[in-house]
Parts: sequence; structure tokens; C-alpha cells
Amino acid sequence: MEKINIHFSKRMKNIALFTLFFMVTMHAYRYFSPLFSHDSMQFSAIGEREAQIALGRFMQPIYWKLRGRIGAPYIVGMFSYLWVMLSAYIVSKLLDIRSNMGQFLLSGVMVGSLALTAANATYINWADIFMLSLLLNVLAAYLLLKPVKRLWIFAPVLLVTALALYQAYVQVYVALVMIWAIRQIMVGEDNCLRRILLQCVKSAALLLLSMVIYAVIWKYILKMTGVSPAGGYNGLTDVGHYEKGTVLSLLKGTLAYPFQYLWGIKCQNYWMVLIARIAVLMYAVGATVYALAKRKHSVPEAVIVFGIIALLPAGINCMYIVSKGLIHDLVVYSYCFADVYAIAVTEYAFGLIDWEQKRPVLVRMKKSIICVFPLMFCLIFMDKVLYANQMYLKKDLEQDSTLSVMTRVIDRLEQLEGYEAGITPVVLNGRLGSSVLDQDRPAFAGAKAVTGLEANFAVTYSSTYWTYFRDMLGYPIVQAEEAERIARQEAVAAMPCFPEKGSVALVDGVAVVKLSD
Repeated sequence: MEKINIHFSKRMKNIALFTLFFMVTMHAYRYFSPLFSHDSMQFSAIGEREAQIALGRFMQPIYWKLRGRIGAPYIVGMFSYLWVMLSAYIVSKLLDIRSNMGQFLLSGVMVGSLALTAANATYINWADIFMLSLLLNVLAAYLLLKPVKRLWIFAPVLLVTALALYQAYVQVYVALVMIWAIRQIMVGEDNCLRRILLQCVKSAALLLLSMVIYAVIWKYILKMTGVSPAGGYNGLTDVGHYEKGTVLSLLKGTLAYPFQYLWGIKCQNYWMVLIARIAVLMYAVGATVYALAKRKHSVPEAVIVFGIIALLPAGINCMYIVSKGLIHDLVVYSYCFADVYAIAVTEYAFGLIDWEQKRPVLVRMKKSIICVFPLMFCLIFMDKVLYANQMYLKKDLEQDSTLSVMTRVIDRLEQLEGYEAGITPVVLNGRLGSSVLDQDRPAFAGAKAVTGLEANFAVTYSSTYWTYFRDMLGYPIVQAEEAERIARQEAVAAMPCFPEKGSVALVDGVAVVKLSD
């Protein structure tokens, strides 16, 4: 058999290595630990098919055929690494980020997004799905903006699939198109402005077409499966229906919220990170001005560039208006593309610097100015490593606390006269989060600001308790069918709360555990 040689470009090798470095330093703790809590307590996708179809995420059940229904952290980590690495590689090609430093910073930015960290911490079952949606949006932008043999016709297919995995990541597509346009105008090829603007219009048209196709397919799948669309929180039934006077407010929020998010950034060392991030954005704007002046761009071109920059916050947050202001840490991955813009334009501007200076002092000054840019990013990355691992540690401690309480609950049940494991129905009245056992952890006050890290126990809402008994502990427990009726009885109201004596008792043949009032 002939020897087969597979050639990987230097860019691919760099991105693969840098992405691996950041994935290990930021997220390895999570991928090697079975830390399930809150929504991730449903780590098996059994029974989730209808729920995801109702939310418009009808491609998730198909993806589970590839990955498996169980969200095993190590498997999720491997797939997440692959999708992020390929995304970073495609972004580096599209924006022509060539330097080792630029590729290193790009990998760190795309791995270090708070959206990925929050997903890993509490929604691990879906973390790799989010990253696949990221990849499909990035690839769609690449095929459209750098067409090879008319492959751009597949862009709508990729966008529809991405929407059917997780809708919020379409913001990445919008942001990437805008950043590409900024950089292309800065490069300043002859008569390129009209072509670039036409590409942007084409990108917007294809996105709208993809959304229409997605909506039609979803409606058809709902009809075929008999699943009702989900309303309210996270649902799509109310999309497009706006009350009078709300559109202007939502438009303002779409533009303003990224700045609010920056100012209230969630991190370990707030002032260090805030100053570093402001410095990075100032570098980016300064680099843009320098490149436009160096290349002697016309005033109209400069106006268009800064017009796109001014609209970039709305581009990375465009789903805000669609969701009517719904925002949380899982949907803000696109915000990291403000840093991608900074890396792309700054690297290009640094390449325009004239190093042929007769005065060595000026050369040293230029080198010093350039070194500050990656230094600011390194400070941000260091904080992301600390913050992410603190979140994962908190989840680890939540597991310990929950195990301690739930094993005591089981012990008290088994000591109850007349109780038979797997036979006697059980009612859990109240929540651990409202009980006397809900001990706050001041050391993790900063981490609790992140979506999914508010609680002090792994179990939060009702179904997670039963999942914990069944799937985490493997304990045979029967959930009482008339839980609400039993919970309203005077005998239950008179019971003390766990762990007091009498907090576990038989009421009408049902074992009642009163966790809180």
C-alpha cells in the first residue's frame, strides 16, 4: 500500500496548536469532570427531541445521532475543540490574519468567550452544538465572501442548519461580514468599494432568504411531528409580533447593550480587564485611522468604514431585536468578534509601518507601542483562565453539596417505617434553594453573576431532583402522581423542614420530604 501523506498548512498547524492550548488552560477542568447541574442535569437527550423541535432547533436530534444522546463532557470537549479550531482557521483565512501572534490572539478570543464558558459550566449537553452552529455561520460567510467555483450557493444551506441548531449564533455571520467589509476597504484595491458593498447586500439578502427557508421547514416539521411550537421564554411563537412603540426601544437596546455588557463585564479582576479591553478597542480604532491615512483613502471610503464600525455593536447583537430584548450569557458569543475586528485591522496596520527610520529612538517607540497590544490581550486571557476555572470549581462544590444532602434524604426515607425503595411514591415539597441548607459561598460572588451559576446546589427546578436520583445516583425512586394535592394538606404544612426531625413522613401512603416552606 502506497504511503499516504496528508499536508497541513502552517496556518492550520498554528491554529490547531493555539486553540488546543487555550482549550486546555481554560476548559480542561470541565471536560474531565462529570459536573452536571441545572439544565445539564438532563445530560441524556432522551425525551428532548420534541422539546428542541418546539424551540425551532430541529437539527439537534440529528446531531445527537453523530455525538450520541449522552452529553459526556470529554466527548463534548473534543467536538467543541474541533468546531472552534476550524472556525478560527476559517476566520483567519477570511480576514487574512497571517502572523503567529495574530493567530494566537484569534484562537484565545474564540476559545475564551464567556458564552462557551457558561455553556460548559451549566449547559454542557449543548456546548458542542453551539460551537457547531458557530462553525456553520463562519463557513457560510467564507463561502459567500470568498467564492470558489460557485460554492456560495451552499451558504443558505449552512445558515438554515445553523439556525436549526441554535439561532443566536447567526450574529456571528453578521459580525464577520461587517468586519470583512471593513478590512477589504482598508486594503483598498482599485474600484473595490462597489464590489464590497454589493457583497454586503448579497450577504444580507441570503440571510433573509435562509431565515424564510428555515421558518418554512420548521413549520413543516411541526406539522409532521405534531409538536406544538414553544411560546414564552426561549420560544419563537411571538417572533415578529411587536407592540406599538417597542421597536424604537429595541433598536436602541440592540445598539447600546454591547456597551453595557462591556462596562459590566463579568471577570475576576474587573478594573484590569476593563482597562485592557478599552485599550484594545482604542488600538483598533487607531489602527483603522492609521491604515486609512497610510493608504490615502478617500473621505467617502473613510466615512463608510467608520459607519460600519459604528453599526458593528448592532451587528453583533442583532438577535436582540428579534428576541425582544431577551439576553443572557449563552447568546453573546458574537460579542468576542469586537476583538476579532481589533486583531484583523491592527495586524494589517502594523504591516504598513515603515521601519526604515534613521532615528533608532523612533523604531524602539514603534516596537514598544506594538507590544502593548498583545500584552493587553494576555491580561484578558489570564483573567479568563482564572474566571473559567473558578466557575468549574463552583460547579464541583455544588455537586458535593447536593450529594451530601440527597444521600441524607435517601437515608431518612429508608429509615421511614413503611417505606419501600422503588415502590412507595415520594413527594419532594419545596426546594433546596429555599431551604435552611442553602448556604451562600461569598468567595464565588463574582461567578454567580453568570447565567446558570446563581444556585448553590446542582438541583434547581423540580425535574432535576428526579433526574438526580435516577441518573446521577441510580437510586430507584417513584414520583407521586398527586404531588400537588398532597403538598397542600395540613399535615404537610405542619411538618418542619429538612433536616429537622419529622421533615420526612408518610402522608396518605406517600413519603413526603419537606425541603422548604
